[in-house]
Amino acid sequence: EIEVLKRIQDGLDMGDINHSHNFPGKFRPYVAAEIHHRMSIYFQTKLVQTGFLPPVNIGADKGTSQHRTRQIIIAVTIIPYADNLIQPVYMGQPVVKHHDGKGVATSIKDGLDTFGITGTQLEGSSHDGKYTHLLVPSYLRELYDLNDIFFH
Repeated sequence: EIEVLKRIQDGLDMGDINHSHNFPGKFRPYVAAEIHHRMSIYFQTKLVQTGFLPPVNIGADKGTSQHRTRQIIIAVTIIPYADNLIQPVYMGQPVVKHHDGKGVATSIKDGLDTFGITGTQLEGSSHDGKYTHLLVPSYLRELYDLNDIFFH
């Protein structure tokens, strides 16, 4: 705002729309929606190089702040024309409603579903021992009808 004011004082016509500290917060949802849309298209489009949908390794971990537990979900996938072939993609950080293994696995699936990721794309999952203790990989196998090739 100070820089805009300086330019106005210098005689530049800056206008007064979208030049406040409120603008980034109002603009961010539109950027997020566009990124989400483009990533959904990517995950639902077969790769020219393989003829298959992009493979995905799920990364998930829970964290609690102010009595609210969220689960960060990432998808590690390949992006053929990127500088680095293997890329992590942020999928979301939903609030965990059910803290048992099935609830955690369902939360992961719900997050991946918003991008159109299917069970045929899942190659494995990466998480800490708590997820293994809760049998999250087994529930993911059940939810997606996966076989033993799914690694965790």
